[in-house]
Amino acid sequence: MHLLLDLGNSRCKYLLAAYLPVVMTQGSEERELGSWDNKSFDQGYWEAQLKRFQSETLSKVLVSSVAGKDRKEWLEAICQQVLGLTPLFAESTETYVSEKLGQLRNSYDNPVALGVDRWLAMVAAFEQSETEFVVIDAGTAITTDWVSKDGQHQGGHIVAGGRMLQQSLLGGTGGIAWSASHDGELKGDSFGINTSAAVTLGAEAMIKGYCSQLLKDIAAQAETTSVRLFVTGGDGDFITTCLKEAMTDRGLEYSISYQPHLVLEGLSYWFSLNN
Repeated sequence: MHLLLDLGNSRCKYLLAAYLPVVMTQGSEERELGSWDNKSFDQGYWEAQLKRFQSETLSKVLVSSVAGKDRKEWLEAICQQVLGLTPLFAESTETYVSEKLGQLRNSYDNPVALGVDRWLAMVAAFEQSETEFVVIDAGTAITTDWVSKDGQHQGGHIVAGGRMLQQSLLGGTGGIAWSASHDGELKGDSFGINTSAAVTLGAEAMIKGYCSQLLKDIAAQAETTSVRLFVTGGDGDFITTCLKEAMTDRGLEYSISYQPHLVLEGLSYWFSLNN
């Protein structure tokens, strides 16, 4: 069995699978999916989470992590202690070679500097798409990556996610935080009639504006009209709704799908074909 971990800023998703690669759109009884809150990386809590896999016959622990060197070393030590295995960490590379579709090519001058979660999400989308595509990962930050039909990464965006937008206001402005602390519940529809609602709805409006501008830019620069949009991340449902509304407003008919485990799927492909 293989244990795959997608370690994000706030949660860790896992995939337990007998075989790699794993195609999430195909059902299988030989895999298990789940997640846990990072709990500020409490040592005892993480040990308890990993102990659930001690009864499995694990051959490898494979990890996608946006964390720094110290956190990776911390996770490595826990996996060695609890599971008796040293985890293998994926890295962004200059190219990813698909058995079916050719090469996915990284646009960064220093390929490893591209966030590995972004790269792995592109790998999974690349394996599913024969046309140009865009991956939108809506987590703590919202990342967007555009890939041409021939597999060339065209670049992307990194913007603050909804909660980060709200936290930056509440954490950086004493008056707003003080006012919000007196609100019992959110009040308002498009416009807030208390501070908490004004912050929440304002953040949502900014994300909707970003989605609209994103689609405007794609429509102006895309090679074809058959662009595929892949959405993943914890706020993926909301982003998918925003993108669909923006497509309607702009008269676009792009294919769009929300795939919450896109990074884990990409991780399974990356290790099965490039290691």
